[in-house]
Amino acid sequence: MKKKIFVAYVFLTILSTCNVLAQEVIQEWLMKYDGGHYDHPVDIAIDFSGNVYVTGWSNSGSGESFFADFVTVKYDANGNELWVRKYDGDYRDRPSGIVVDSLSNVYVTGYSHDPNICRCALSVTIKYDADGNELWVKKSGGGSDAYNFAYAIAKDFSDNVYITGQSNGEMLTIKYSAEGKELWAKKYLNPNKNSWAVDISVDSSNNVYVTGWFNGDYATVKYDANGNELWARRYNGGGIDWVNTIAVDLFGNVYVTGNSDSNLGGFDTITIKYDTDGNELWVKKYEGRYMLPINDYYFYDKHLAIDSAGNIYILAGNYYSVDIVKYDKEGNVLWIAGYGANAKDISIDLLDNIYVTGGDGITIAYDTNGNKLWQKESCMSIIASAVDPAFNVYVAGGLGDLSAVAEAGNSNITTIKYGHAKYAIPSPPANLLAIAVSPYQVNLSWVDTSDNEDGFKVERSIISGGPYSTIAILPENSSSYQDAGLIPGTTYFYRVKAFNTTGDSDYANTLNGHCGEAEASTNVYDACSLIDVINSVEVSNRGVKTGLLSLAENACNLTRDGKVIPAKGMLTGLLKEVLAQKGKTIDSLSDDILKNYINNVIDGL
Repeated sequence: MKKKIFVAYVFLTILSTCNVLAQEVIQEWLMKYDGGHYDHPVDIAIDFSGNVYVTGWSNSGSGESFFADFVTVKYDANGNELWVRKYDGDYRDRPSGIVVDSLSNVYVTGYSHDPNICRCALSVTIKYDADGNELWVKKSGGGSDAYNFAYAIAKDFSDNVYITGQSNGEMLTIKYSAEGKELWAKKYLNPNKNSWAVDISVDSSNNVYVTGWFNGDYATVKYDANGNELWARRYNGGGIDWVNTIAVDLFGNVYVTGNSDSNLGGFDTITIKYDTDGNELWVKKYEGRYMLPINDYYFYDKHLAIDSAGNIYILAGNYYSVDIVKYDKEGNVLWIAGYGANAKDISIDLLDNIYVTGGDGITIAYDTNGNKLWQKESCMSIIASAVDPAFNVYVAGGLGDLSAVAEAGNSNITTIKYGHAKYAIPSPPANLLAIAVSPYQVNLSWVDTSDNEDGFKVERSIISGGPYSTIAILPENSSSYQDAGLIPGTTYFYRVKAFNTTGDSDYANTLNGHCGEAEASTNVYDACSLIDVINSVEVSNRGVKTGLLSLAENACNLTRDGKVIPAKGMLTGLLKEVLAQKGKTIDSLSDDILKNYINNVIDGL
């Protein structure tokens, strides 16, 4: 079962929740993984640091008929790609789920399948560390005519990992330790060899709950932490019944939902609640006309969520128009809201707001009363979603209808982060410029590119690349800073970033080639020293010398007053004349004295 939210025991500081969701929602970033052919997303997960993990498969050629590999991508909270890892099992390799543990280790499960060569399949589970290093790979099954498929994954609070799927037509569940040791493997036997599990959940006592198909019926099984079967329940709606999601509340009550043959010729949505001992408490039917065709894609859809009060939300309806139905813990309908498209996934946040997304690229947020909070649209088919404690929403999908694009061999795995404008990390300032206006002062300027910062941090170092120390914290909408009291003859390096309660932006980009770093030297030409220079040089034209002295005195007075010399052309001529008398040129000056003075002081103002 995919982990939709962060568990409640984690200490969280929630951002002014009274009006967070009333803020404007923006697309913070969009990232694509393009393997060159057909890439298909499957699942998404997030960790406590805001890193995002997406898994799917990537074909080596066009169309689904070519062999595919697992592909897993990690992004940081700003959407920067941190790593990409592939798994090639030599067959058609397809992941089915991903979870992240308390140390940001990543677990991906799925299967390797070759129906044409060996008529065999292996379930495959991989563990990566936070840096993407492969720690272990575990396989189950194999051999001629041996079929093992893993369709879902979950973890417990001890970071044990559980996978479920099928083995030769019987529901198979395996528990691995964090070190990759198989602790137990259990089958729910079926003499007809016509069953498989599709979803899994684990409660706070490490009891394991599995649901799936069994001879055309729902089948739900509970195991204890040691793999002992505690109970098994089946539901027969009179026709073909397809379950697809299981969830467990804080009291050990179990909920499953899926579809059942309808008298109207389509499928109804059937939701069942069991207590912790497996007693059926209620069965609820939502009449429909036609649901998503049952194939591999169906296993990735997750249609059920539970809120903090024990209310249940399901996705129900037909392929073209899905409704969100909210039941209370007694099974009473509290409200129905229309999604109006092919919904694929449902997530819930810490305030019990829900997020529904689907194949038409639409993501809608509803409050706990069914009121629509916001809607975002994208040009892709969305498969999976997740929401973090700051109410950022992440969706993973691909271009167009993925099942159709497969034949064209042209799709990629696209991940989008939606955030609330005020609570998104601000964008970095731009065009940072540092100008030495005197031997003792550097003026900084930048472009404020964000409208949601709380302020700016100005940092300084005397070494390129740092270490840096913060010398000023400025209010929002700032775009300049004067750094005074500096040591003449010293080169200083500066960087500036925006910040708000969510976090800090990247550092400003600059024009001088230093990434996020602006350089200024206080070793500028002191206009007052020109007076002594001019007096010490013999100038053939006494009138020129008098004029030069007048200009130098004016420049000196302006500099002492902290002002800028305005007459660039006059000053340039003055300095050239003095230098010529000394047999020098502008380009021969050491430490770029003249260039710093003219270009940095005058051009920049």
